[in-house]
Amino acid sequence: IMCCGETLEQRETGITSEWIAMQIKAAFAAKDIPFWVESSTNQQFVILTPQQRETLARGYYFEEGAATPRGTVARFCTSWATTQAEVDALLDDIAGL
Repeated sequence: IMCCGETLEQRETGITSEWIAMQIKAAFAAKDIPFWVESSTNQQFVILTPQQRETLARGYYFEEGAATPRGTVARFCTSWATTQAEVDALLDDIAGL
């Protein structure tokens, strides 16, 4: 069941796509991976080195944007359908960068 862009389960537990994205944001920050822009939404924009981009692209889809002197801008976006298990896997992979 979906209500206001979230499942009923998410609404009852308070787990939202924004809350999940904050976990991803914290993982990138813990690895000192720079942010292209500061975002408190379900979208996180980071600057990945070629090696980081290649590593994460093996298991995840993210939108690539502009090239910067520090690397490529990558957009990670969560939704009502994003599961905690999917996020936990990404968090583990970010920690391994």
